[in-house]
Amino acid sequence: MHLSSRMKMVADMVSSCDTLADIGCDHGYLSIWLLRNGICKKAVAMDLREGPLKHAEGNRRFFHMEERMELRLSDGLAKLEPEEADAIVCAGMGGQLVIDILRKKPECTLRASQLILQPQSEIAEVRRYLHHIGFRIEDEEMCFEDGKFYTVMKAVPGREDAYSEEEYLAGKCLIAKKHPVACIYMKEQVEKRKKVLQELEKASVEKAAGRREGAQSELEIAVKALERLCGTVQ
Repeated sequence: MHLSSRMKMVADMVSSCDTLADIGCDHGYLSIWLLRNGICKKAVAMDLREGPLKHAEGNRRFFHMEERMELRLSDGLAKLEPEEADAIVCAGMGGQLVIDILRKKPECTLRASQLILQPQSEIAEVRRYLHHIGFRIEDEEMCFEDGKFYTVMKAVPGREDAYSEEEYLAGKCLIAKKHPVACIYMKEQVEKRKKVLQELEKASVEKAAGRREGAQSELEIAVKALERLCGTVQ
């Protein structure tokens, strides 16, 4: 069974567990891969849409996982019972949606031993939220696939010191690794922020003053993150 690079990155982040809750499971490949490789004993694959669950049902049958893999039509964690899953995966959705899913069912979120998250946006805000609810970010990885950057993080219960602004933006774990993909990503982020600032500088002082100040601050944070990731600003 083959997983895409970004989903293999998610799978590799999951530690041995009893029951996995795969939120937004799509075709169920992640749950099946983790079951077949002995990472989890049982999986609850959940999706908001009936279409993906029908595909997951076919894949579950094909790989003979009927007894170990349960499928549920669910809005986020709504159909998961407290303490039912010790590992929760949320992959392939916006960062604010990831936060909303975790926030709406704290009796599940806060009792998990590991959260594996792959937000597609607002990644810094996801990191902040994890700290807010008492989780520390144990590891992060990043890859580039089909023209997009993907970040996955593993969080476990426990406090850690608040990050600096550049660490929330780029990921403290990725900075520590001097991650080459994160370096490329942050170079692009710096260039985007430079272009935004240049456009604001062309606008009238009255309309753009506040936005220009914010854009300048965001650029400075991105530059610091880039310097820590790859030691240069080009």
